Amino acid sequence: MNKKRLFTIILSLMFITLSCSCTPKQENKSDVQNSSEIMVKRPSEVNNETELKIYFNEKEIPVSWEENESVSALKQKVADNPLTIEMSKYGGFEQVGSFPFKLPSNDKQITTEIGDIMLYNDSNLVVFYGSNSWDYTRLGRIKDKTEQEIIELINSDNLIITIRQGE
Repeated sequence: MNKKRLFTIILSLMFITLSCSCTPKQENKSDVQNSSEIMVKRPSEVNNETELKIYFNEKEIPVSWEENESVSALKQKVADNPLTIEMSKYGGFEQVGSFPFKLPSNDKQITTEIGDIMLYNDSNLVVFYGSNSWDYTRLGRIKDKTEQEIIELINSDNLIITIRQGE
């Protein structure tokens, strides 16, 4: 065999060997299932599974909470002590109250709907009984209520909202 051909064969074998060793290993589905079954949850993961509870004038209101950094931070803030916020009507379509802290935000231009719960300017809770278009971070949305029921809940002169960690 001549040297040139031997060199080409060796280079080809090296290339094939390197190509094969770089291919990701396919996992067996049963291995993945078994490993996920024995996974232990970190405290932050357990905390994020706990639902927030919100009360309007001491009446619990069902809410679909967003899964975002703002809601996670809010859960941590109320983990030990409930938070009570006095709300004020603004613009004929929303109630606004101030958090005593700032939350991380990811504001986007949003046109709100009746029942939306938003974070405004990092430290303001806004609950809508009408519509507005502005930059907000979505926290959640009131669920299992008609628009009329939501308007009656929110369009009040003395709305006090309490947020606490659920069990």
